[in-house]
Amino acid sequence: FVAAPCVALGLFTRPMALPLFLRMALSAYDHAKYDGYFWNKMGVEYPAMWAVGVLYFLVNGGGTISLDHLLLGYEF
Repeated sequence: FVAAPCVALGLFTRPMALPLFLRMALSAYDHAKYDGYFWNKMGVEYPAMWAVGVLYFLVNGGGTISLDHLLLGYEF
């Protein structure tokens, strides 16, 4: 409940993106193992898409319009 809003606002982006990425990657693995690929059968496609999205913020940070950059002067 804390990490997702922080990533959306760009506050402590990289430290908060790590647990989100792990959760989505493990969720995608679990869905792939039991449910298959397609999202309409609760498959791996949906959590894998979110894992890739969070991985982008984990690697690149929040950017110049993140709260980290606006408040601290640098990307966390």
